[in-house]
Amino acid sequence: MAELTYSIKNIFNDTTNEGCLHQYDAVAFNIPAYQRGYKWGSKTNNDPVPILLNDLKNAFLKDRKKKYYLQYITISKRENVMEVIDGQQRLTTLSILLSIFNLKLEDKGNISDKKLKYAIRPSIFEDHIYQKEKFNEFIAQDWNEEGIVLDHKSVNNQDVFYFHQAANKINDFINELAQKEEDYIEEFYDYVINQVMIIVNSVESHIPGEKVFKNLNSKKVPLTEVDLIKALLLTKVSRSPNETENKRHFREILEMRSSIGRKWDEIASKSNELSFSSFFFSAGEGFEGLISLVAILNGYQPSKKESEKHYPLFNFFNNSSNNVNLYFDEICLCNHILLDWFETPEIYNLLGFAFYSRGNKMDFKSKFLQGNLKSNKSDLIKKLIQLRNEKLSDKPGSLKYGESDEGIHNVLLALNVFPKIDNSDNGRNEVREIKFNFYTFSKLDWTLEHIFPQSPEGKGKILTQDQKVKIYDMLGGKEIVDSKIKEVLELPERDDSQKQIYYDALKSVGPLNEIGNMALLSHSVNASIGCGFFDEKRNDILRHMQNGRFVPLHTFNVFSKTILEDKPGDLLAWSKEDIANHTVVIQKRINELKGDMI
Repeated sequence: MAELTYSIKNIFNDTTNEGCLHQYDAVAFNIPAYQRGYKWGSKTNNDPVPILLNDLKNAFLKDRKKKYYLQYITISKRENVMEVIDGQQRLTTLSILLSIFNLKLEDKGNISDKKLKYAIRPSIFEDHIYQKEKFNEFIAQDWNEEGIVLDHKSVNNQDVFYFHQAANKINDFINELAQKEEDYIEEFYDYVINQVMIIVNSVESHIPGEKVFKNLNSKKVPLTEVDLIKALLLTKVSRSPNETENKRHFREILEMRSSIGRKWDEIASKSNELSFSSFFFSAGEGFEGLISLVAILNGYQPSKKESEKHYPLFNFFNNSSNNVNLYFDEICLCNHILLDWFETPEIYNLLGFAFYSRGNKMDFKSKFLQGNLKSNKSDLIKKLIQLRNEKLSDKPGSLKYGESDEGIHNVLLALNVFPKIDNSDNGRNEVREIKFNFYTFSKLDWTLEHIFPQSPEGKGKILTQDQKVKIYDMLGGKEIVDSKIKEVLELPERDDSQKQIYYDALKSVGPLNEIGNMALLSHSVNASIGCGFFDEKRNDILRHMQNGRFVPLHTFNVFSKTILEDKPGDLLAWSKEDIANHTVVIQKRINELKGDMI
């Protein structure tokens, strides 16, 4: 069976089993007449030929042992040649590069000799590029209004012009390399033919190449690393370790690949759903995150992806391709496990708290998945409850804003994720858990906010008389408030320095920074009301819910004051007594959570 990736040496190899041409029983690549001809420019550093040369050189200088992947080519068998449907510009440029190496290195030969044919320019490579003497003459000529002279005739074709430009650019490039050190060109040559890889996409010979070419050129979307891994698995997963390819009927192979492809697409579709992918993986990873997880569990060591030509994850699977059946089965298994966790409310909520609580290391999520993916549910739940309880303070009432923000956030998150659920009306004793919406919670950026504000007159607001009364109450009563503060508050309006006088007084009120005066509010709520009073925040929370927006349950209960059970007090105000009662409720629920037993 033909491979998926080939080194440059093996792309043009038609003599040994590793060769692309040999595996397809072909003698050469053919550029058909429907192709547009060679048009890679060479004049500026932003033209394709210099970009390719500089990319190869930079990869060579960085790590001569690391494989470097060029974009794929699409080919199809036509009699004894491989028709190039897409990728002729790359193959042509590589053939010219190899021919330049042939000029510079006496004993290497030209591995692309007679391996590339042009339907509309049949003699240009064979007569003027593959032959050393003629190639030197070709490079040495100056292009003028009449073109150049080939075989005593003036030739002025567009593709020949680009051939000539590319040949001169590559020749100059190699000459510059030669100035580095004596063996530099030879080392660069060895790197190019052995470490530079091309991905080969082969289509069935009964499909017209021109039709495929039009489809490819209508989109021109580069293959992602996940696409390449899929192609690798579909290419090799139908192989049985105990039988050769020809023992299976071709139709059987196609049916296997079709079945595997459908399963792959099904897993990819679910893995790329934002609520699922963001829960388990880093932003934007999706299905790639699942594949990476499987690879890591099988010995893959992630490295930074340096460029779109660097495919470390694909390279791992490609180098371990004898295990593709195992890897595909593990991808299916891991997807099944993660999906089960995601759809089981108890595990989902515990995992979400572990992932979204504050104080985790950067790689906590990935490390946890790697270490616990194969755990049974009972052990997993025990570990997650232990992790949760370690994040929750034994005495949340002692936590102060500005000193223990992570601890406060984790306690409030736990109250939202693990609310006390009353099942007394259904006549049953089981606990019915509801999945917390971690995706929306994270997306809307729910963060700590004071319920009674410390700086109520922000964003151009002017205090009403009722709001002044609430400030007096929080400061201990109008009759005991410092005269300077009272003088400032009684002004019709205050400048910034005057506002700061009573702001400082509020900040000195201890309960304002206690956990009982804290709730989780979204960025959009905070932005719309600033440091508003309780009733303003309450109204905005209710508007959010009426508009179908997500509001965490504990936050809603705070601003509806149902959290205070039989001591709600004034439904439009938040007082010192409310802060104290809220702290008691928080302590009671944390005690219940930390007393959970399995």
